[in-house]
Amino acid sequence: MNMRRDGVHVPKKEFMFLSFSLPKPDDLPDHDAEATVDIPHEKVGYLKVAYDLLQEPIK
Repeated sequence: MNMRRDGVHVPKKEFMFLSFSLPKPDDLPDHDAEATVDIPHEKVGYLKVAYDLLQEPIK
């Protein structure tokens, strides 16, 4: 879910949505991508690297 683009409506307090920024790898082109739909197919690998970098900050 892209909270900025889709908005969030939760009728019950059973879920808590958190918003955070993806880390930016050094070789990631400048782009405000949050999902694969936001970038061309040939650049999806960069987005996956950014997702992998979330592992440490979230633990």
